[in-house]
Amino acid sequence: IIMKHKYLLLVITTLFFLNSYSQTCGFDLVRSKLRQDPSYIQLEKVAEQRIQEAIEKRSLSKRSGGLAKILTIPVVIHVMHLGEAVGTGINISEAQIQSSIDNLNEFYRGKTEDSPIDFRVEFVLAKRDPSNNATTGIIRFDLSGNLQYSNFGVKVGNIYGVSHDEIVALSNWPQTDYLNIWIISEFDDNNGGSVIQGYAEFYNETGEHGAVMMASIFGYDPN
Repeated sequence: IIMKHKYLLLVITTLFFLNSYSQTCGFDLVRSKLRQDPSYIQLEKVAEQRIQEAIEKRSLSKRSGGLAKILTIPVVIHVMHLGEAVGTGINISEAQIQSSIDNLNEFYRGKTEDSPIDFRVEFVLAKRDPSNNATTGIIRFDLSGNLQYSNFGVKVGNIYGVSHDEIVALSNWPQTDYLNIWIISEFDDNNGGSVIQGYAEFYNETGEHGAVMMASIFGYDPN
């Protein structure tokens, strides 16, 4: 599945975190660092304009033909584990991953108490990779040999750990065709616990946008 409405990825990715993890989302912290570069601020402005244009086109389509067509977004999950067997530790199971995708769809289709609005958006684990080969949409990457990652995880406000760019360089699919989500061990040596739980970067065509989340919070258990 190819994601043609690429500018809506910003809306989807950002709302995903702001709605689900508003108390522990690192979006503002990451964005404040990026905005220290004047060229990034300009990219944000251009992206915002194009997002508004994409939203308006979708709105016009809805007004002219009833309900807007459901937008299907292919998702690729990059599990950055520490050598555990599948289904243990950071190397979370396919079932746990699917539970999060299912719950996300419930939210965006207006089927939960928290979200009474149908956004006409659905997420699905990618069925085809960038080379058009069959895939589960789940990529597992062993980072047990990386001491910075195994000891500290991904750095946001800390000086230790691996950077966002390093994670992306290891495993990343084209951002205009997929929503990338990286599942990681921890942020800033927090042992997978308090403070930042995840973040999403503001979309721009030259960036490495996507969502980064700890394995400990990715999944849905109604109990």
